[in-house]
Amino acid sequence: LETLQESRAYARKELRTIPHLSWHPTEGAFFAFVRVDLDESVNAIAMDILETAHLLVVPGTTFGRYGEGYLRLSYALDIERLKKAFNRLGRYFSDRR
Repeated sequence: LETLQESRAYARKELRTIPHLSWHPTEGAFFAFVRVDLDESVNAIAMDILETAHLLVVPGTTFGRYGEGYLRLSYALDIERLKKAFNRLGRYFSDRR
């Protein structure tokens, strides 16, 4: 539980610094449903993240039509892997300015 809380706090801190992303944490699970402020389909963005940043994220549309504009990210990783993932995600969205 302590490791998961540390990962959640790290994800929250990092998501505040990544352009085009915003997250309002909830109390459940170990996922972040993150708002993407770009005029592109999250399905296309998720595929591009996989191909260019080598990260797997789930488009919000997987959970229904109200998921458009969101990506689902898991933060259930050890902190070192999480740091690498957020570094890649940060570079990906920083390049999209």
